[in-house]
Parts: sequence; structure tokens; C-alpha cells
Amino acid sequence: MRVLSRFLIAFAALVATFAAPTAARADPYPIGEPASQVSDATVSDGGAIIFSGAGFGADEMIRIAVAYNGDSRRQLKMVRAEADGSFSTSVTLTEEGSAVLTATGTESGVVVTSNVQVVEGSGDGAGNGNGSLPTTGPAFGDIAGTVYGGIAFALFGAGLLWITRRRRTTRI
Repeated sequence: MRVLSRFLIAFAALVATFAAPTAARADPYPIGEPASQVSDATVSDGGAIIFSGAGFGADEMIRIAVAYNGDSRRQLKMVRAEADGSFSTSVTLTEEGSAVLTATGTESGVVVTSNVQVVEGSGDGAGNGNGSLPTTGPAFGDIAGTVYGGIAFALFGAGLLWITRRRRTTRI
């Protein structure tokens, strides 16, 4: 009787293991229509633009290439698509004329392109075309009040410390 009850328990465990519903597999994220865009249609030579697109597979590797003035394409870099099949990357364009940016999915074979006109500029790489470097951070006038305020508090603290020490020495 004991052998039969052990066999039934083992059989029930096996049935429960293999007959239990399995976890559902998630369907792949729906891929939208292939499309691309650039942040600027015209940029100075040495300037950077943002090249983005959609319609690729989730986490798919994408080849980014550029062709200047109808010449053959040069591979610039590889980027990975997001979970929704989109990508966005910065591309620096170095030759004047017409540039065709191409993104090709390595698994899906999806190809999207965008055109950019590269014009003669300062060559500073900033893409602003006026020969000046881009400004980053606050201007000096914006932080001057903070600096002067910090100096004033430091001097005030030093004065209080001096007064406190002077009082201690006069009492003795």
C-alpha cells in the first residue's frame, strides 16, 4: 500500500509539472512603417545633425552610412534600435554638397534614407556657420552674483571668528 501511495504522489507531481499551463510568449513589438528624418536639412561642413528613423526590429543592429555627391557610401557606425524599432544618432558631415544618409537593418533589411545639404562654413565643427564656438554653460554675469555672495559670506564668517577669538583673549 505504501508503494502504491508513493507512486501516485510521484505520478501526480509529474502530471502537475507537465500539464500546468506554460508562460505565454510575448509577441514581438509591432514594427511601424519605415521612416527617417534629420534635425537640419542644411548644415555647414564639419557640422553635426541628428539622424533618426523607425521601422526596424526591436534591438536590431543598424548600419549608418553616408554618400557625398553621389559617390559610394561610407559606413560611419553601427547603432542599436530601441524596443519600438526606432533609432537616433548624431552624424558629423565633413564634405560640401549633397549628402545621403542611409540606415540599413542588419536582420530585417529595412532601408531608410534622408538627404542633407552640406554648405561651406567655418569648418569649426559646430555647425553654426558663423565661425564662433558654441556657448555652453552660464555667462559670467549669471554666476557673478553667486561668486560675490560666497565671498561676502566667507568674509562675514571670518569676521565673526575674529571677534569671537578677540573676546576670549580679552577676558583672560
